[in-house]
Amino acid sequence: MNSTTKEIQPAGVLDGERGKELLEQVSEALVTQPDMVVINCQQITFMDSSGFSALVGCLKKVREAGRRLALRAPASQMKMVLEITGTDKVFECI
Repeated sequence: MNSTTKEIQPAGVLDGERGKELLEQVSEALVTQPDMVVINCQQITFMDSSGFSALVGCLKKVREAGRRLALRAPASQMKMVLEITGTDKVFECI
């Protein structure tokens, strides 16, 4: 059985505007029904509360589709937000 992965690589500040773009990209990725959607976080320099909300929305959308979502290489600020909110136990980080 072949598993498929779609990787999305946002860059810069993950805020409300970029969060909406990320949600759209995740929706587009799900059209091909990959086993896993990976958000490559290497180029995210900062995430605000709107960006975090969008990230949670992405997780919900992917799980509703019966797929997995993983975050690749979240920066320390992003990890801190995940830890403070307790979602570090919810998001899969690779």
